[in-house]
Amino acid sequence: MIAGLKRIAVALAAIRGANRFYLSWIAAVLIPYSLLSSKLDVYMLAMIPAVALMIAERPSIVANRLTLALMILPVFFLGRLPVEARPLVIILVVAAAFALLTWKSERLSTIAVGLVPIIPLAYVAIMMMPYANSIASTERLIAALEKQHVAPEQIALYSCPNLWSRYNFPRELERVRYVDADNIGNATVIATSRVHAPDISATLRGYRRVDQVQMIGKWFDVYRR
Repeated sequence: MIAGLKRIAVALAAIRGANRFYLSWIAAVLIPYSLLSSKLDVYMLAMIPAVALMIAERPSIVANRLTLALMILPVFFLGRLPVEARPLVIILVVAAAFALLTWKSERLSTIAVGLVPIIPLAYVAIMMMPYANSIASTERLIAALEKQHVAPEQIALYSCPNLWSRYNFPRELERVRYVDADNIGNATVIATSRVHAPDISATLRGYRRVDQVQMIGKWFDVYRR
């Protein structure tokens, strides 16, 4: 919602006397978007180049002030955000607050509007990528399987993603078996996504759950007999 308000504020401030080509471009995106029953943010991306060119052609100190001020608003919603996302929002808010010191200069405020969003992105690239890699890869599932200390050939993965990790992938785990409900066999360890575990409930009767991991919002369980 806040991102949408920022786009609207910047566009309205720049629209006066704007090139008709840019206005036609924006209308060509905005009108179909308004008529479609499915409204996703990504549909609006095609409008961003026209708005950016319009702003660059007619820079507006009012639009810059409004944009920087709107970047500070997320601080009021900090308590609703996940703990991992809060440092990112705090950095954005602090950068926008300092950038407001340029509000008297049209040129400096325009530069500030462009630089402020880059600062939290730089923080993500430097500080949060290891965390992002850990939840995007199967690193947690790999660690859970390694703790069982069984031969890879005795591990069956049912409805699990292919094992991979960015660093120190155990090469022996390339030999684990990816199975369906009919060919699990006599595996010592079975890993399965929790949502699909009922598909093999008969097979799991002789097993006990020894570990559970969460990856990208989904739960996976490790069973051993």
